[in-house]
Amino acid sequence: MEKNNYVLAGWLAITGAILLFPEVLFGLLIEIKPDKLGLLVFPYGIIAITEAAFTVYAFLRFKSLLNERYSFHQVDFLVLLIVIGSIVGTLFTVVVRHLYVFGVLEQTPAVKIAVIAALMIICVPLSAIGIVFGIKLLRLEADLRGLLKPMVFIYIAGSVCFATFVLILPGVLLYAIFQIMMGLVFLREGDQKMEVDFV
Repeated sequence: MEKNNYVLAGWLAITGAILLFPEVLFGLLIEIKPDKLGLLVFPYGIIAITEAAFTVYAFLRFKSLLNERYSFHQVDFLVLLIVIGSIVGTLFTVVVRHLYVFGVLEQTPAVKIAVIAALMIICVPLSAIGIVFGIKLLRLEADLRGLLKPMVFIYIAGSVCFATFVLILPGVLLYAIFQIMMGLVFLREGDQKMEVDFV
């Protein structure tokens, strides 16, 4: 019987998905009232970086699962691009919100437009990569215990929401659902491997 090496990745993926909600809430509150709710920037930064770290680890382990269990390598480069994009996006938003709170950046129309433009430069290509990632992942012959297609369609829908930029909040919800399902894949696939080895 082989030990399930994906349990940690599974729980971190699920935890990262849950952390998305306070991260988004704190981020919105800071945007609305940076002068009165500025102290939230500290827990926000911790939550955002932790969530990103968990998500990055989960995606890299997902790539490992596809490689080792199914010899599937068609999304390897795309996973790396998603990881890099996630890190860049997280660092950008955390830094910008800290600069708002500490008065380094003023929320003038020009600054807001510049920030939105920068976010679009990050989000739109990352969304396109996410869509291609989902399409290619459908080529996997295994169904991941029935979770493959729901996962893929949810991730593609989330990527489409992010690409529009105005539907980021629904996109966050869809990404969170995808990440929870990815966590379940880790837990279930590991259990399946152990059962086969035991028999």
